[in-house]
Amino acid sequence: MAADCRDTSDSIPGQSGTASQRDFTVEQLAAAFGSTSMPFTDSVAVHHCRPCVLLHTQRGCGRGADCPYCHVHLERHDPGTQPHRPRKSLRSRVKREIQELLERFDMSPSRVHDEWQGIVESCPYARNFLSGLLERADAARYRGTRGRQQRAAIPKGGVPQRVEDATSSDRSTTAQIESVLSGQVPIQNGMVFRL
Repeated sequence: MAADCRDTSDSIPGQSGTASQRDFTVEQLAAAFGSTSMPFTDSVAVHHCRPCVLLHTQRGCGRGADCPYCHVHLERHDPGTQPHRPRKSLRSRVKREIQELLERFDMSPSRVHDEWQGIVESCPYARNFLSGLLERADAARYRGTRGRQQRAAIPKGGVPQRVEDATSSDRSTTAQIESVLSGQVPIQNGMVFRL
């Protein structure tokens, strides 16, 4: 009995069909991941894959075996496939929705995870944007755990003053992302730079 694992996360909105198909036997999945991390039970033969959006981030999925999304995939996406880049209006809407949800992540991680999952299933751009945003937030959090750091900022008046770095350990992920979005920490080509 084979489990049908379709990764539809690379499908283009408005087009039908699946981008890829991977077959696994229930025995192969059980041997590789153990019965506690199986995304489905032995009684269910067909598994329509919905890969977890938090699985390949540095923080990982906090739900573990209780996560309703697939943790079977070892790679982030199929090699050799290049998803279609959506129009500017869709990219802007996706960014806005994901960033609004990020502000509520600390209050309700499971609910935000479910909402992110719904957004990224129809748009591979959203999955890539979310992955990059979470990686930058995790990197900022990691740098913050090494101790407080301060940097000198020179305002337009030319008088230097000390301000707290965006990576301090007592700031939440949301505050760190807000400092990136407000321009306090510059971004160039998708990378965060310190002044």
